[in-house]
Amino acid sequence: MSGTTRREFGLGLIGSVAIAGAPTSQTAEQGRDGPGADGYITNVPGVKVGHFTYSQRPTGCTVVLFEDGATWGVDYDGSEPGDLQAVVLQPTSVIQTIWTIVFAGGSSYGLGAPLGAMRYLEERNLGEHWWPGRPKMVMPIVIGAILDDLHVGDRTVRPDAESAYKA
Repeated sequence: MSGTTRREFGLGLIGSVAIAGAPTSQTAEQGRDGPGADGYITNVPGVKVGHFTYSQRPTGCTVVLFEDGATWGVDYDGSEPGDLQAVVLQPTSVIQTIWTIVFAGGSSYGLGAPLGAMRYLEERNLGEHWWPGRPKMVMPIVIGAILDDLHVGDRTVRPDAESAYKA
């Protein structure tokens, strides 16, 4: 996936949306032939999803990992987006590949969760090979997005780096 430019990704996405909206006569059973045929992201080769929920209250994080990296883009449609490194998804960024997206609860406190995913990826040598001549230096590009769920249960229980690592 890392060889795809943002422009190619955008055009492919537009085409996918157009195809997805087209009428089909395929039944659910017929749709089970091949990667992604069921419509689940986990059916796509190289994509893994993990989740961690705290037992003390309904909060946690979901991690989407791209083993070979992925090309993404961002559009801010909300009034108060909570994110970590999403700015690198803008078309003017030199970064073209990300390895993980972390969705966490805990409002702004949850912004620490993506650091656990970075540690997980670094231990597995997944990410940008940063400095030429230093093959063990890897920089996993991880995007974090948070939501405000502090009004539910004990607000001191929040996703952190360890919860994303577990996910």
